[in-house]
Amino acid sequence: MSKSLTGGKSKKRENLIDHPYNALKFIRHLIEKLLRKLPKFDTVLGVAITLIVFFIIGKEACYIIENRRMISELNSFSHQKIFDEIASMLVVYDAKVKDNSLKFVRLGKDNDGGYVVPVIALESADVLMGYGIADDISFEREFSQRFDKPSFGFDCGVQNINTGDSRCHFFSECIGMSDYLYEEQASSGHISFFHEQLLRLGLVDKKIFIKMDIEGAEFEVMDDILKNAQNITGIAIEIHIPRNNPERALNVLSSINRHFVLVHLHGNNFSGSYFKTKYSSRSIPKVLELTYINKNLLSFYKISKNQKHPQPIDQPDNPKFSDCEFEIMLN
Repeated sequence: MSKSLTGGKSKKRENLIDHPYNALKFIRHLIEKLLRKLPKFDTVLGVAITLIVFFIIGKEACYIIENRRMISELNSFSHQKIFDEIASMLVVYDAKVKDNSLKFVRLGKDNDGGYVVPVIALESADVLMGYGIADDISFEREFSQRFDKPSFGFDCGVQNINTGDSRCHFFSECIGMSDYLYEEQASSGHISFFHEQLLRLGLVDKKIFIKMDIEGAEFEVMDDILKNAQNITGIAIEIHIPRNNPERALNVLSSINRHFVLVHLHGNNFSGSYFKTKYSSRSIPKVLELTYINKNLLSFYKISKNQKHPQPIDQPDNPKFSDCEFEIMLN
C-alpha cells in the first residue's frame, strides 16, 4: 500500500518536471475546482483554502523551476568538462620515421573534400577505403593515380559515380548505417560493416588507409574498424561533435589515440557551432578534420611546439569565408 502511494507520488512529480504543460494543467484544474466550491463556504474559509492552494501550487512550481535549473547547470558543467577533455586530445604531434620528419601532401580537390595526410601512411597502405563520397571521389581517385594502388569509395546515398580511374572503385553502399545521408539523398539500402567489406574484397591481411566523412555516423562504426587497427596505416576523419552528447566524440578520440598519433588538425569553416575551452585561445569548431598515423610506423613522436591552426598547407572548406583560426594551449 505505502509502496504504491510513494511510487504514485514520485511518478506524478517526475511527470510534472519532465512536462511543464502538465504542471499548468494541474494548476488550472485546482483553481477551477476551488472556484466551483467557494460559494458553498463562508468568506473566511474560502480565503483560507485559496491561500493554501496557492501555497501548494507555488511550492510545486518552485520545485519544478529549481530542478530544471539544477539539471541545466549540471549538464552545462558536465559538457564543459567534456569539451576540455576533447580539446586536450587535439594536441598535434611531430613525428619521425627512421629519423626523417613526416612529409605531408594534400589529397583531393580544393577546399571541401581534400585532406592533409602524411605521405608515409599512404605509401605503406595497400589500399584506400573511403567512406562518405556524395558527389566527390577526388581523394580516392588521386590516391590511386599517385600511388598506383586500388581505392574503394562507399556511399549508399549515391547510385553511381564516374571515378575517372580503373583502379578507383565505387560502391553504392554505406558502412554501418545510412542515417547520415543528406535530406536530398535516397539510400540504396545496401549497408555493410568494415569486417564484412574486408572479407568480400579480399583485404583481410592488407594494409589500409581510411578516409571518413560520414556526418556523425563515425561514432557507430569506429569500434568495428579499430578491431583491425594493426592493419590500418592512417586515418583521415571528419569528426562531428554532438551538441547534446559530446561524450560520444570524446570516446571515439580516446579509442583512436590508443593506436594512432594525431599529426594534423583542421577546423571546418562550414561548421555552424563552436565550443569554448580553457585549452584554446579561440573557440573551436565542432566539425574537425583530423589526420592520424599508426604508432607502429613511427620511430619517434613528441608534442609539436606549433599548435596553431590552420597550417599553410590547409585550405578553407568554404572558400567564401576565412579559415578557422585557433590554437591549442599546452600550458
